[in-house]
Amino acid sequence: MIYDMNDYDSTSKSLLEFLNLNEKDKKSILDFICLETTDVEVFLEKFKIEDKHLLEKNVELVSLHSTTSLDKCKSIKELGIVNLQDAVLKKTPLNDYLDEKEIKVNIKERYILYKGNQLDISETTDGYSLTEEEDRNRVIHKFYRDFQINGFLCHSNVVSYDGYTRDRPEILIDLAEFLKDATIESDWVKHKNKEHFIIKFKQPLNHYKYWTFLVEYEDNFYGITRDNLEYLPNEEIEVKVKRWLIQKSLNILKYGVVELCSYIHPIRKIAPEDILEIISEQEYIEKYKIKDDY
Repeated sequence: MIYDMNDYDSTSKSLLEFLNLNEKDKKSILDFICLETTDVEVFLEKFKIEDKHLLEKNVELVSLHSTTSLDKCKSIKELGIVNLQDAVLKKTPLNDYLDEKEIKVNIKERYILYKGNQLDISETTDGYSLTEEEDRNRVIHKFYRDFQINGFLCHSNVVSYDGYTRDRPEILIDLAEFLKDATIESDWVKHKNKEHFIIKFKQPLNHYKYWTFLVEYEDNFYGITRDNLEYLPNEEIEVKVKRWLIQKSLNILKYGVVELCSYIHPIRKIAPEDILEIISEQEYIEKYKIKDDY
């Protein structure tokens, strides 16, 4: 099943479908979380939902991905959503744009060729460093540690995200500072074909990195940590992740939509057939009834 937490109504429908409940049960759930508690452990006990029931359905979890495009997402419709490493290697608007700026990124050999000058991006500098080294470290971090596809399981307003993905790919600000050329960022921002799109996609739970479902303590009833990933059997991990979905859904139903980020495994891409919807910024604002607060 597809589990969508993007807004209140989608969360409510997803939770009912996942737990094999119907609209008549919705009032009971709302009464329970409003009058008693949103604690998922108590909730599952109250509604007599056992762990085996949580394992009955395969879940594809929905995320929203914010991106700026120069080709009306034509390459995304053809290639899907790819990670940053692939975006600078494959035939994408970002790759074409970097070519125009005389920037070539060699991911395998870990260097950037900029206007004929080869700049090493093989190792970060630890400890106190000058601004130039900090700029270089951020570029290395983006290309080799934070290059996965990110999104939001839910967000009150994706347009207001402070990474400013509505204006340009985040990597451009890092490259502009590292290469000491502000136009690397600003020319994309001012580009006549630049448009902001919100892409809704789905992925199996195990395609998301564990920190999407992160909790503080490894013995927590729901959610997972790096430590318990190493010793818990797969079924128990799946149960904990699904409890996490229920817990966050209960919170949304009581308190409203909050910011929940999602992180796809770096080796994964979002295939075109897993893209549920591509909408413009204005269509997103109208569909999700976003207030003009950005």
